Amino acid sequence: MMLAVRPLNDLEAAGPVSGFAGSWRSRNGDPQFGLMPAESTLTAGWYRLELHWRLLAGCIEDPMLYLDYGDGPSEATMIALDVRGSDERCSALLYFPQAVHALRFDPSTKACEFALDVPVLQPMEAAGVARDRFVWMLRQGLPAWSTWARLRTQSGGDMQRLAESMVRESKLAPVPAAVASRVTAFVRNLFNGVFAARAQGESWRTIAGNALRAFGADGVRGFGGRLHRFVHAPGRAGSDGSSYERWIEQCDAAIDAPATGPLISVVIPAYKPPAGFLAAAIDSVLEQSYAQLEVCVSDDASGDARTLALLRDYAARDARMRYVLRDERGGIAANTNSALQLAQGDYVVFLDHDDLLQRDALAHLAVAVNARTAGDVVYSDHDCLGPDGRRRSPFFKPDWSPDLFLAQMYLGHFVAIRRELLQQVGGLRSGCDGSQDYDLALRCVAAGAKVTHIPHVLYHWRQHPDSTAANPGSKPYAHEAGRKAIQHYLDLQSPGAIAGDGEHLFTYDVRYPLPATAPRAAVLIPTRDRVDLLSACLASIFDRTLYPNYEVVVIDNDSAEPATQQYFDEAGTAHPNLRVLPAPVPFNWSHLNNLGAAAVDADVYIFLNNDTVVISPDWLQRLVENAIRPQVGVCAPLLLYEDGTIQHAGVVVGMGGWADHVYKGEPPQHRQDLFVSPMLRRNVLAVTGACMAIAADKFRRLGGFDEEFIVCGSDVDLCLRAHRSGLHNVYLPEARLYHYESKTRDPRAIPEVDFVRSAASYGSFRTDGDPLFSNNLDPMRSSPSLRPSPRG
Repeated sequence: MMLAVRPLNDLEAAGPVSGFAGSWRSRNGDPQFGLMPAESTLTAGWYRLELHWRLLAGCIEDPMLYLDYGDGPSEATMIALDVRGSDERCSALLYFPQAVHALRFDPSTKACEFALDVPVLQPMEAAGVARDRFVWMLRQGLPAWSTWARLRTQSGGDMQRLAESMVRESKLAPVPAAVASRVTAFVRNLFNGVFAARAQGESWRTIAGNALRAFGADGVRGFGGRLHRFVHAPGRAGSDGSSYERWIEQCDAAIDAPATGPLISVVIPAYKPPAGFLAAAIDSVLEQSYAQLEVCVSDDASGDARTLALLRDYAARDARMRYVLRDERGGIAANTNSALQLAQGDYVVFLDHDDLLQRDALAHLAVAVNARTAGDVVYSDHDCLGPDGRRRSPFFKPDWSPDLFLAQMYLGHFVAIRRELLQQVGGLRSGCDGSQDYDLALRCVAAGAKVTHIPHVLYHWRQHPDSTAANPGSKPYAHEAGRKAIQHYLDLQSPGAIAGDGEHLFTYDVRYPLPATAPRAAVLIPTRDRVDLLSACLASIFDRTLYPNYEVVVIDNDSAEPATQQYFDEAGTAHPNLRVLPAPVPFNWSHLNNLGAAAVDADVYIFLNNDTVVISPDWLQRLVENAIRPQVGVCAPLLLYEDGTIQHAGVVVGMGGWADHVYKGEPPQHRQDLFVSPMLRRNVLAVTGACMAIAADKFRRLGGFDEEFIVCGSDVDLCLRAHRSGLHNVYLPEARLYHYESKTRDPRAIPEVDFVRSAASYGSFRTDGDPLFSNNLDPMRSSPSLRPSPRG
């Protein structure tokens, strides 16, 4: 409905302004409009208010909307409006708990001149409000899917509660950068990106094609992020073009294939493959440098004469070629099982009918088997094969990461499994068509399989319109099949855990159960004065944390300012679960945190810096539910700088010569560009001490923090001791906080003893690499980038 614009106070009509109903001048800073016709009433419910105005002179400050429920407008019914630009369109979601008899709009508390169009008020259903906030969060790159799933569960199906919660959550979210600055950065990055691409030898056609694909996949916001990464991390830019091809020539050397070794069966389920693809797939197997192999193909009753003739021809020419023709359609799982019945090898490798094996793929597997380093399940890195026949988009994977595997089927297509294990688990299951390989691998892991990784690109995933390599949305049913496969695994391995949808297609969010009595968590925060930082940190904890059973212990390291003690007294009175632990000792980060841990009776310790601010209300529950898992050592959240870029998304030991945060300074966006997306849960060697969680019994068993470290390094050291004891450390991007640490740290502020102890603790990881990163990537860059050639 169109509202009225009735001047009530301190308003003079000014001259006409094109596109607006009128312009107005306020001389005393108290302008007031009535927005509803006389004697009209608005029913209770949700509304969207649309305002369009333009500042002509002066300034706008504190615009407000006042509601009159029948007793006149008052401060209690006031709603602040977020309108700050000089030519602004404001859209506000409003909920009226009862009928509204009048609306008053006060545009400013300062003298000003402005144009105002006739406002629009649109009624909305609660479900529409919830969806509106979901879409807004999605567009801002915020955790929309996980927020929706969490709040939908908490609302118990009550759509009104869900709408209120989604609106409240969106208000807590980080405010996006100003549009003007985003546009400026976009244009600047576009110019620099094109210039850099041309300088690296990319053709105009390649540049345009990459741009169109990025727009199609990510939209304007995602494309802007890609441009930023291209310009600021040129070593990564070639992952889709000539830079990767040059890297292949320089770094991807062939190996000598062993003369003897295991028989390897390559299984190919086929059903009406595009012309030429099946022949290319079979050729990529028969032309392997390792010869002890067989090809087992099953045709799923396609009735395709070309496929039948092709299979007969290959079988006549090479005794290693075997095939079967099914009498009736069975789907991908049944078709693969038919091919498996032909297999006689020690290991079975799965190959899609439109993909290719790298020429030394089976040689790498045979070498690992002969050396007894191959697990029961073996996977490799992979890249994509474009329609132009060029290799691009490599994915360099970490070694076995069970938490990542429950967030995404990251193993990819080159998966080799011992045939005995395949027989033990019963092959593939038809109920999981679309994610049958995911389900199979999960059942192998549940059966106790050892999983190992060959860090070489052994598989080329062909990009074409019907493949998820080029079009992830081509098989939407596969996402739900993957979630069901994970849930089946969890029902066996972690009863009570729930596999939810991740924020993006083919990603998942596993939630773990808590005991009937929620574990006691102690949030331990060392500080010395700096009330400005500490007060913001504590306010965010107490205002936003949903987890019920926690206490906050401030470890006061000899604060001297009177304001600090006053704040301690006031905060302690306001929050019964806050206490201050005096620690009048010389600064030693490890010692202070050990003192805090020794002073509390808790099940889980959360070590937290005083310069952090909570973003996600479920941060503490996510940390606790993972910290108490028997196989988990230390876990930590995603930390963002104040500007919204990544401060912590896991620590790579050896990065920069010591240890550093991968993806530091990059936007928190889901992307698989050379390495794992920063927005996916994964196992890491180490996490930051700025916010880390560990079960109290494990902390004591590991011996706490090593107090020979003074400033830094003991957080990584604790994580490495957990890793060496057989525990998994976990990075949890679903839990999010700000960390206001400077983006650069002066190494002169770190005592020499910390370097000495770090060198002893980090050991061979500094020289041999972090197994949960990739030695194919540059260890001197925090942004994943192709490793420079050893030849120069």
